[in-house]
Amino acid sequence: GLFEIEGMPEEILQAFSTRRADIEALMQERGWEGARLASQATLLTRNQKEEHDITLLHKQWQQRADHLGFNAQE
Repeated sequence: GLFEIEGMPEEILQAFSTRRADIEALMQERGWEGARLASQATLLTRNQKEEHDITLLHKQWQQRADHLGFNAQE
């Protein structure tokens, strides 16, 4: 990413960057490189907007963080 929180472990960044993983997977699958093709991959992997239950999202994020042994307060 262009901006990241200082001191955030790379493992945590990757675990919570699911969009980036989707984009990189498509680029690798198609043999694409470069910013222009990354922009194309971004559009191709974007799902339609959906409404989500924020309470459920928070619970899922917390479970993922717990599984990784990550505590944002620390």
